[in-house]
Amino acid sequence: MSENQIARQQLLYLYTRLIYGNQLPLDSIGIAEGDKIFTGTFDENEVKWLIAKSAEAKRRGNPAARIELLKDAEFLAIQSNDNVDLGIIYLFLSNVYEQGFNGTVSKHYADKALAIFRELLKLEHENDILKIKTMQDNLFKSDCRNKDMSARISELFHTRFNLIDALATTYFECKDTAQEQKRIYSDVKSALSNFGTKEATQELTDIVNGYKNNLMANFHSDFPKIPPSQYRFALYLFCGFSLPSISIFTDTELRNIYIYKSPLKSMISKRESPRKDEYLGYFE
Repeated sequence: MSENQIARQQLLYLYTRLIYGNQLPLDSIGIAEGDKIFTGTFDENEVKWLIAKSAEAKRRGNPAARIELLKDAEFLAIQSNDNVDLGIIYLFLSNVYEQGFNGTVSKHYADKALAIFRELLKLEHENDILKIKTMQDNLFKSDCRNKDMSARISELFHTRFNLIDALATTYFECKDTAQEQKRIYSDVKSALSNFGTKEATQELTDIVNGYKNNLMANFHSDFPKIPPSQYRFALYLFCGFSLPSISIFTDTELRNIYIYKSPLKSMISKRESPRKDEYLGYFE
């Protein structure tokens, strides 16, 4: 590991500790070494380094130097569009001004920090809500093999989760606090998580068996020892769900869904079964 990589690891550790309120002293040698590596890099590491040095200035009782360091960090964070660090900087600045400089300025920075973190929370949840609505519009793969079965599953989906659309719409129209938005988002996530319950799994299994000549019963008979998670993954594929939909049902990143698909397909390929080709057809 290079000297720069070690320094970045040490900086991340130092930065994380001070965010949680732990004061870790920096001696003059450490500051000189850090300045040599991070000063002038114009990136997130320099922003974090300036914040770390501002904490050291606070420890040494030098609020004026702390303000200067935080203002420099603010400028760099704005240039790099780093909202997380910018919000933290504003919190620190509000703390500095609160401790004897200017109460009005302190509130100004506290409000700016709050606005940033509220916006980050809103964007995070809006992205997930959009994923959910996209999944509703594209629940199945385009080549779903049985229109009657897909219609029945769609009916089940919208029957069990008829509140999702309403909740999502309310979320986007909500004029209240970030706490209210978070509650609505939580309700949507809770509704989706119910899709992975034993009850919902059994309902889907019954539909697949009914429309696909006991496909799930046969699969369970051919592979009796596979983990429940793999059984459920196969069930979702047999239902015709798209991989993005499965990623949301299982709260799993899409790239991991592709990873999980491969070993299950390989296991089916290696097993001698008169229904092997039928199973594998859903893994294409």
